[in-house]
Amino acid sequence: MRNPEVHALFARELARFLGAASSVWTAERRGLLRRLLQTAGDEAIGPILATIVQAPRAEVVDEAEAVLTALGRESITLLRQLIDLVPRTAPPTARAALVQSLAGVRDPTAKLAIEVALNDEAPEVRDAAASALARFGAPDALPALQLGCGVSATQSS
Repeated sequence: MRNPEVHALFARELARFLGAASSVWTAERRGLLRRLLQTAGDEAIGPILATIVQAPRAEVVDEAEAVLTALGRESITLLRQLIDLVPRTAPPTARAALVQSLAGVRDPTAKLAIEVALNDEAPEVRDAAASALARFGAPDALPALQLGCGVSATQSS
């Protein structure tokens, strides 16, 4: 039987170890941590974002992106809701990580959320959105990229 409260506690405690750096935290153990967080499902998303906000180091963001990307296929609706909430509550590092994780989901609805992030006030979030759209490889993303970069369609021809 699935207990959401236990999963939430489990995710909160495990998320604190994302990006941990010591000789004990081998690549194998970091992979295991990511898989354990994935088993928490949607309950892991909030604690992962909180960890990014508290410790926005590159290694934390990289590990968080990997988990969020893996969760995305099952949690696209929640990730899209969070992309709307995160700009008001988190530093640019967290917003950029969330945008990058949406790119890994490769879902058309995620692409729309990434296009919205092209208009974020923080350059690193806009850069993450442009990079994420490039990862999508969708030719129909070009107008959004041009608009986000301030390039008109006539200038690009």
